Amino acid sequence: MATRSLPAAGRRSTPWQNGLGTTTEIVVWPPGATLAGFDWRLSIADVVTKSAFSNLPGIDRTLVPLTGAGIELTINGSSRPVAAFEAIEFDGGDDVVGAPISGPIRDLNLMLRRDAAVGSLEIVTGPHRLVATIGTDGWTVAIVLQGSVITGRGETLAEGDGILLTSGEAGEAEVELEIGDGILAIAHILPRNPVGSRYGR
Repeated sequence: MATRSLPAAGRRSTPWQNGLGTTTEIVVWPPGATLAGFDWRLSIADVVTKSAFSNLPGIDRTLVPLTGAGIELTINGSSRPVAAFEAIEFDGGDDVVGAPISGPIRDLNLMLRRDAAVGSLEIVTGPHRLVATIGTDGWTVAIVLQGSVITGRGETLAEGDGILLTSGEAGEAEVELEIGDGILAIAHILPRNPVGSRYGR
């Protein structure tokens, strides 16, 4: 299993073309891929005010508000509030408008190119000991949203830090994460038609 650190320090934020927010890329696959060529991408957005989402047909999206009172999403004319740390899935080709419920917010975004990858995004709240099992073709990304997390190797991840875990050809691999009193986001991703993967707890 290959492990890559994803420190919060040094990430670059890119302003939206409409000036109503910014996006900070956490990790993209393949490494260095652009918006037109990624298989999957995990990022954080800072949303200042009500704004239409980019139209991204062929992309499956999961969004999780991280701060404030959450966001009101209007998807194809139907509105619903999404609270902090609640995940919502939608089609990137949908007509989506997001409006922060009470002031600017930050949210976590998982994007999966539908013909290349499948996956999920979950929020785990401590105290909790998580054992993630990754299949031979899978990736797991862990991002600390609040507090800190200790890995099975004794490494401490501070708020905003993360790790990317990629299985190798030797078979399934496991990683332990001790969440304590923190909050952790886990993105679990497989290529389309995967060999197999699962979570154990």
